[in-house]
Amino acid sequence: MAEGWIADARAAFDAAYERDWQAHVRALNAAYGLTGDTTLLEVPTTPEFFWGDLGGFRPREWVAVISLNPQLMSADDLVWQQRQPWTPESLWAYLNRRDLREWKPKDFYYTKFARPLVLLAGAAVGDPDPLRDEVGFFMSRVGVFETMPYPSRVYRFSTDDALHLASTDVGCQASLGIALAAIRSCPPAAVLTNGLRAAEVLTAVAGWHWTEQRYPSVSRASKTLRHWEGTVESNDGPVPLFGLPHLRTQSSHNSNAEIAQLAERIAEVVHG
Repeated sequence: MAEGWIADARAAFDAAYERDWQAHVRALNAAYGLTGDTTLLEVPTTPEFFWGDLGGFRPREWVAVISLNPQLMSADDLVWQQRQPWTPESLWAYLNRRDLREWKPKDFYYTKFARPLVLLAGAAVGDPDPLRDEVGFFMSRVGVFETMPYPSRVYRFSTDDALHLASTDVGCQASLGIALAAIRSCPPAAVLTNGLRAAEVLTAVAGWHWTEQRYPSVSRASKTLRHWEGTVESNDGPVPLFGLPHLRTQSSHNSNAEIAQLAERIAEVVHG
């Protein structure tokens, strides 16, 4: 029998499956004047509230990543997804990474998103070489949640709009609800928020608190890096919390050495 929080998440997912999500997202696009690359993808299936093997996670042996919203997948992947004869069971299995096909690294746009997170998550769980099977590691040890579960090519919401949606929109509430339940009931080794806006949402919605950390880059002494640190409570005590700026940008942790520098700090905080 599934643990109570997973059963609750599945019940919420099944209830959401019956909603007309295409009409819902169409209304959001109209309400916020989203066009072009900022348009939220209008699909009839339930949004991807999470990625990760919820039932396979073990306390302190996985990492929760909370991001802004899903990046729009490639055209080929989108065609594949929209052709699937989804049912609540098959879509739930897909989101739990019991996939209907074999994923390749390119499917996770690894250079800017998943590969840095694999390295940081490896530091958090104490795996010295998570890249030896980066896809397998990502599938089994990382849970990704979104503050807004509607894909787009470009995210374009003000802080006020993001906070309003997080507290009122049914999809955002479902996504954040599953994330907070997972962190509370099956505490990860660490929580990583991906992007300052995501940290702002969690501060307002969940009451999380952070302290900014500033330090020189190991790659260029004149460059100052920053991230935020705190803790979040779970049923098994505090969980280390890290707020990350968007990685792999010129103003953030961009070089391999800077990613390794951040990983070392995460390992130091989590493991002492």
